[in-house]
Amino acid sequence: MKEIISELLKKFSTVKMPKIKINYKKILIYALLSFILWFFAHTIYIISDGLKDENKNAKAAVVFGSPINKDGTIEEAIKNELENNFENYEIRMSGVFEEYKKNIGAAKDKLILPKRLQKRLECAFELYKAGRVKIIVVSGYESIRMKSFLSAKGVPEWSIITDDRGGNIDETIKNILKLKNTNNIDAIIIVSQYFNATTIKMLFEKSGFTDISSVNPKYFEIRDVYPILCGFFEYYAYLLRRSK
Repeated sequence: MKEIISELLKKFSTVKMPKIKINYKKILIYALLSFILWFFAHTIYIISDGLKDENKNAKAAVVFGSPINKDGTIEEAIKNELENNFENYEIRMSGVFEEYKKNIGAAKDKLILPKRLQKRLECAFELYKAGRVKIIVVSGYESIRMKSFLSAKGVPEWSIITDDRGGNIDETIKNILKLKNTNNIDAIIIVSQYFNATTIKMLFEKSGFTDISSVNPKYFEIRDVYPILCGFFEYYAYLLRRSK
């Protein structure tokens, strides 16, 4: 028996194993194509999911405000205000804009809300008017003006909750979690741009909300292209960070 085993080992030791050539170029190409396919598939999903309205009812609609600059101002609103006050392009570009930004604190209440934010508020108003939500939570440093906008449309004050500390997605979610128990909010409808909806819903679900849907104002701009392309990376950045 030992002799047989010894003979077999000798035979195997003389067998030459074929050399495996690894084509790193092909692997790289396949990996790149897989990533591109994944990117476009997920981007299409983000768009379709954001545009979808499941026609659900909820206790509250949460309206996200516009991004805030480091100095507390809303850049788009400042630009709109300047265009309304300065007709001459050369005057606007001659330092007046920077001076206006420095003194913006005294004129914040006069700033008009960005168009896309107005559309979100109109969307929330339609949800309230249709009886799909009982209260509207306006989140962002401009929440007081958001509340005024809704009040002017006929939404009673007791149906509007202001969250003036919601400067970004994380802060808004944290503040909504505090309201969840105090106001018995068991279901919410997110009102934001369609390219943000999937990421926002994912973050709310990670934070403990189980009944969450979204509605978008059907307002589209050329500049939507940038956040749409960034949406893929933003989603997984938030997902990985939250998974830690």
